[in-house]
Amino acid sequence: MSEERAFEDFQRIFEEEFAKLDYPRPVYFGIGMALGDIKGFYPEMGTREYDLFGNSIILATRYEALLKELFKSRDKTSMIIVQERFFFSLTEEYRIKFECLDLYMTDFKVRDDPSAERIYFIPNHQSLLKPRISSLPSQPLNPSRR
Repeated sequence: MSEERAFEDFQRIFEEEFAKLDYPRPVYFGIGMALGDIKGFYPEMGTREYDLFGNSIILATRYEALLKELFKSRDKTSMIIVQERFFFSLTEEYRIKFECLDLYMTDFKVRDDPSAERIYFIPNHQSLLKPRISSLPSQPLNPSRR
């Protein structure tokens, strides 16, 4: 599925480019993903500007911002967070990499997504590719709610 490939491609490119920098400290990323319509504008003449807009871009931004709030007390790590609708568009094989958090158990809401009841996230970007660490979660946070 293209969404799954996008996660893996992003991680690979991020790691390749980061390695070139010889930066003295780790750098982390957060990705928010949501489903919905996207519209774009690409002029055929003049200045090359690429404009994308749509509710899914807004929601992806809101989910990514929620990552920062929800997990600010955790050790820093790269994370991916997805809307429930997006989560269920993934294959079962890929869904098992995610943990689930019921929002009703928190004081958090997803801005501009009032129907959001659960979020799904991958707590460490290394879990996207072949496992390189042994401490990956073996079970979702709350598998009974799936």
